[in-house]
Parts: sequence; C-alpha cells; structure tokens
Amino acid sequence: MSGASRERALSLLAAARGHGDPAVRISSLQQAGEILLSVDPSSASELFPYLADLHSSPDVIVRRYLAE
Repeated sequence: MSGASRERALSLLAAARGHGDPAVRISSLQQAGEILLSVDPSSASELFPYLADLHSSPDVIVRRYLAE
C-alpha cells in the first residue's frame, strides 16, 4: 500500500472512530473501504487492527456496516 493510500485510509478510519455524527462515520468507512479494495490484499491487512477496533464502537450502525 502506498504511503498516501495508507495515510488516507488511517485518517478515514480515525474519523469513523472519533466523529460524533453517524452519517460522517459511515461515509468515512465507505471511503476507507474503497481504498482497501483498490490495493493489494496483503498490504491492506496492516489496517485490520484499526477495523477490528471499530467493532467495539457504541454505534450499532457502525458495527452493522463493518459486519456487512
């Protein structure tokens, strides 16, 4: 994963974790998902811990989106 893609995905995952508005959180997850789908799967695996952390989100909509 290129440095720019990695940094952008990390930024979006941080927004998904920390923003108060569920719509912004979902939008950030969608954008991060698009980045992850466009890179080599072996390099995308380095972001897995950040995705796993979102599974403990208090927002049901975020956990449901991750499950899908």
